[in-house]
Amino acid sequence: MSEPIYDYAIIGGGIAGLTCASLLAGTGASVAVIEQKAWPHHKVCGEYVSREVEPLLMALGVFDRLPAPAQIDHLQVSSISGRSITANLDLGGYGISRFAFDHALAQSARSAGATLFTEAKATEITQVNDIYTIKIRGKESVRGIRVLGAWGKRSTMDEATNRPFIKQRSPWVGVKHHVKADFPAGYIALHNFSGGYCGINAVEDGIICICYLIHRNAMRSAGSIAQVEEQFLFRNPHLKAIMQNAEYIYKAPLVINEVSFSRKSAFIGKDMLMLGDGAGMIAPLCGNGMAMAMHSALLAAIALTQHGNGAVEWYKQQWNASFSARLSLGRLVQSAFGKGAGSSALITLGKILPFVVNKGIIPLTHGNPRRIEELCRALNL
Repeated sequence: MSEPIYDYAIIGGGIAGLTCASLLAGTGASVAVIEQKAWPHHKVCGEYVSREVEPLLMALGVFDRLPAPAQIDHLQVSSISGRSITANLDLGGYGISRFAFDHALAQSARSAGATLFTEAKATEITQVNDIYTIKIRGKESVRGIRVLGAWGKRSTMDEATNRPFIKQRSPWVGVKHHVKADFPAGYIALHNFSGGYCGINAVEDGIICICYLIHRNAMRSAGSIAQVEEQFLFRNPHLKAIMQNAEYIYKAPLVINEVSFSRKSAFIGKDMLMLGDGAGMIAPLCGNGMAMAMHSALLAAIALTQHGNGAVEWYKQQWNASFSARLSLGRLVQSAFGKGAGSSALITLGKILPFVVNKGIIPLTHGNPRRIEELCRALNL
């Protein structure tokens, strides 16, 4: 029996890949998702999704499949020394663990009719007679008429497709804990420390997500995660108070190396669209990557189903219009984080000119729900 040929094959089963699978399958197309691990599993992620994508979450029935997420409406930012400011998040968002969120999105994709291949590591893509073949390590290949890349931050598929950024080393290491801790309800916090910064917010079931980025040189000098936190994070009194008194749920934190913020292309070759972090690593200070990943999946579904031979060009234009300003702002703010003078200057600005933070910077880090509603209507959602 010959292998089926899917209308769309999506490599990567994270937020972007699963969202796009639900949307494309919902149009009646045959869709395969190829994910190297089994669902669900924990990932290094800040686990905050802004309400900008609430219309899409509702359309996909995600809330019906989730435990009650944490409601987040306030922001706290502190410098390395612990000086801090707070601000209201007019749009706000939800705290949802990747374990719960990806599980809900996988259920949505299956319900829409997508076929999900788990524990299937893609290693190579070839094309013969307009049909793509995706080789899977130790398993049968998957074939598709169109292929989408949603494999995340950094993958062997970036090497297989000769993406230029993969040759550049990144100094950033990501670390995530889930804890039970005394943390104010409704807040997301961004705390600076020398060499990095840490995000903290509640997710479902009273769990607190602590996720930080740190330079590899600091990691090497300390020698262990525990020593990194003792020598670097705990110099910020906010982090010390929370983390020293927390009940840690994991035996060990999740760690990811070589977190890259390099610029990437939103497509590969003639017609392979890239989604989420695969199209351009979304720095944590751009707003939030979870909502932007869903937004990119929505754009891709519209491009592929409504723009024919112009799909790549339309997607590229919409990607830039939707995300370029946020990515640029995120890189600018990130350049000041983890540094004494830079983080102090941001706090001082926030204290002297709070409206600049409340009405200037923060709105630029969140998208517009009305735009998501428009795109959902374009797909008859």
